Amino acid sequence: MNEATSKCDGYCYDDQLPAHHVQRNLKYYPGGRNLEETSIALDAVHSDGSLELDTHSLYGAMQSEATSKYFTDVLKKRPMIVSRSSFAGQGKFAARTLGDNHST
Repeated sequence: MNEATSKCDGYCYDDQLPAHHVQRNLKYYPGGRNLEETSIALDAVHSDGSLELDTHSLYGAMQSEATSKYFTDVLKKRPMIVSRSSFAGQGKFAARTLGDNHST
């Protein structure tokens, strides 16, 4: 798993809660679950001013790109990278899996 995670569900402390929570304004919840469960709060602001909501999967995509470039440029090997986290354009560097699947 290469997604940024947290031991808290969203915010760790009540005084960190924003007045207008981003998740409450979403029209669609992928998978119908709490998007902040064991994850960084969607309202978290990064050092460049961007919201976690907009950049969550970018972390994993950048890891995939760096790994791919290491294999191709340094080791001169053709990599096969599978990532659970995905962002636009990542298909050039890694395949995507949906993660845990439960079936019978």
